[in-house]
Amino acid sequence: MTWNSSGVTTSASYALPTDVLYTQVAAGNGFSFGLRENGAIDGVGADASYQVSNRPTTGTWIAVSAGYDHGLALKNDGTLAAWGDNTYGQSEVPIDEYVQASENVLTYTAIAAGEYFNLALRSDGTIFAWGHDDYGALNVPDNTAGTYVQIAAGGHHAVARKGNGTIKAWGGSGYSSNNCSGTYSTYTHPGAVPAALASEVFISIGASHTATFAIREDRTVVAWGCGCGVQGTASSGYFVVGVSNGVQVTGFYAGGLVLDLDSLLKQWGDISGSGCSTVSNHPPNTLPSALLSSPVISFGKGNSNFHGLAILAN
Repeated sequence: MTWNSSGVTTSASYALPTDVLYTQVAAGNGFSFGLRENGAIDGVGADASYQVSNRPTTGTWIAVSAGYDHGLALKNDGTLAAWGDNTYGQSEVPIDEYVQASENVLTYTAIAAGEYFNLALRSDGTIFAWGHDDYGALNVPDNTAGTYVQIAAGGHHAVARKGNGTIKAWGGSGYSSNNCSGTYSTYTHPGAVPAALASEVFISIGASHTATFAIREDRTVVAWGCGCGVQGTASSGYFVVGVSNGVQVTGFYAGGLVLDLDSLLKQWGDISGSGCSTVSNHPPNTLPSALLSSPVISFGKGNSNFHGLAILAN
């Protein structure tokens, strides 16, 4: 299912076909990717940077991610592919000397595309990052073996969860929209973890263009940074979003999206691009009615876009 601020759509150029079985979906700026059960990648929508037409057409892929106008994919042999706009080198996978030094014993296990940069989680728990680095998104902290188990990329910042459940965030420094002042702000930079949360254990993480999200052990959701997705009950440098029973969380340009224990989606923030004046403060009332009671297997809503994708259980 594909939706935007007007509801469910099958006619938009970025709408994936509804008669194909997908295992994963990813949304970019006016384009969409769908990973088929056989490992093939479908792509539809905006193609000015060949982010749709240059996607891999051979091989078996197990994950796909979308940046602003580029794509990133993980193959079943643990290797990577990137394509689309290459202004900052984001669609050209560089030689990873760390993996090369292991005589290619190490592979990649997870991926995340930011607006103009990429992250790949290596099999030893370190992170490979490349692309745009003007705002520090490539400066991964504590990047030693055995450290990380999950990664997420925002517009110009990144967040990762360690094996012990604590999290690190970095990047976004100097990006004007990350100054984090105003109504929808915690005054905590999205590329930093609030001091009150620094030693807390989390079960999942996500990022929007200018905010960071995390799910606590009690399955409540916290948010910090700035933008319309930073809202809820204010605490020490962060907000507790009005969502319980969270399992997975992601962000889009100005909001957040959570899958709960009942496999239902909850969404909050500005989905229209018209600014925080139209923000929906109480999830899930920005979701189309067709999704309110439909169990979801997988979902996607990129950090630089305003449309969403969901794979329904039925």
